[in-house]
Amino acid sequence: MNSHFQAMQIPFPVEQYFVRGQHRVRFLQNFCTNDVARLTSNTGVEVFFPNVKGRIVGHGWIHALEDSLVMTIGAGTGTSLLPHLERYIITEDVTFTKAALKDTWLVGGETANQLWAEISQQQQRDLAAESVHQMIAGVGWRAALMTGWSLPVVAVFMDEHAAREELSTLASLAAIRKETPLDFDRFRASVGMGWMGIDYSDAQLAQESGRTAVAISFHKGCYLGQEPIARLDAMGHTNKELVRLSTEVSLSDQDKSSWAGAELFADSEPKSVGVITTFCPHDDQLGGVGLGYVRTKWQVENQMLHVGTPEGPTINVHVPLIPADERIR
Repeated sequence: MNSHFQAMQIPFPVEQYFVRGQHRVRFLQNFCTNDVARLTSNTGVEVFFPNVKGRIVGHGWIHALEDSLVMTIGAGTGTSLLPHLERYIITEDVTFTKAALKDTWLVGGETANQLWAEISQQQQRDLAAESVHQMIAGVGWRAALMTGWSLPVVAVFMDEHAAREELSTLASLAAIRKETPLDFDRFRASVGMGWMGIDYSDAQLAQESGRTAVAISFHKGCYLGQEPIARLDAMGHTNKELVRLSTEVSLSDQDKSSWAGAELFADSEPKSVGVITTFCPHDDQLGGVGLGYVRTKWQVENQMLHVGTPEGPTINVHVPLIPADERIR
């Protein structure tokens, strides 16, 4: 499913915040699902920000630089996440400063291996085997090796004040084909990456994201929402989780816009067993890929479900959402 993304830049719709102050690590440790306190300089983790009920109010990545933490979240989601976090700042020395981003891109596949070798000045290697998020920062730009996408991914963040001589470090980007925002949704649907405001909201528990293995630590101690998350891990299981979806059916123009939000049905099951949250048709109108929540019983590789009605067109389930060997280390 990923061969389409071997050599392209894909717009990455994010915003970034520099989190500074002597209490920055302790503060974010208390409000996200992953272990920020264990980060060393230039490493990072994927995180969810839960509310007190363990439901998702934010999602993104936190990387540690020498003098700050860099918080990367979906574009536009800071308007709700920042007030959620800042209301807990009482006496703590913590500040959030929004980065003046000009361009943000993802580079996936084999080209990511080449680009990261150039940026990091290291020998080229297969990044798919890497288990730790990494970040390198220059004057006005940052680049991050991001794991948990089922293929090598490098994200590039360029600020409005980026120096031309610094950007020469990223010269190889000019040779990579640039794609459209739609390709970001198709890309993340193919590699199993949900998105805040589309696939994630406070209607979902953090574990329903399908990304427990890479974004939730059960060893870090207390944080907001930790109790229901730990209780679910110890005593139960999710009733539904995000999965990858694909179909090969021919799609009309109406189908292209109507499948996101459609309910999913199983054979001989009158009630809905899931819902599509993201759907991206292929350019040739023959099929497409997506993400959606499916109840546990039907989380089976190539499980066939019906879209919209029990007799609707078919779509297939793909599990796991992310590679089985991706684990918090």
